[in-house]
Amino acid sequence: MSKDIYSGQCVSVSIQGIDEVIKALESQYSQKKVTRAERKAMEVSGRYVKDHIKHNIVGYKRTGATVRELIAEKPRRRAGQMTAKIGWDGKGTYQRWRLVHLNEWGYMRNGKHINPRGVGAIRKAVEGSLKEAAEMQFRILKETLGGLHA
Repeated sequence: MSKDIYSGQCVSVSIQGIDEVIKALESQYSQKKVTRAERKAMEVSGRYVKDHIKHNIVGYKRTGATVRELIAEKPRRRAGQMTAKIGWDGKGTYQRWRLVHLNEWGYMRNGKHINPRGVGAIRKAVEGSLKEAAEMQFRILKETLGGLHA
């Protein structure tokens, strides 16, 4: 089982083992209290991953629109899973979400594959922040619920 902490235009990532912790917590605390703590943990770790991505995509920066339009949505329960999406705002002035995949994966021009500056930067940023994000979620759950006894 897993918790999605990133589900944006280019990369989808899950942290394994969080569901087991949540089930153990729900057996000791009310579901409302656990949900509140879970949302807080997801929100904080989502912001951490977003900031990590922002720091790593500076390589594409020309106008700064790609960095400015990066957003982290508030956590929501979808199909029984708490998710916090991180991606690019489609309502922004420059609508960078249309170009992010080109910077992340490259593109073809005249039959030749072009690797722009910063290829794979988002993937590297997300993978580099996963362990800390999972630890952060656990720490926040522990602080919010007053210690884990499971």
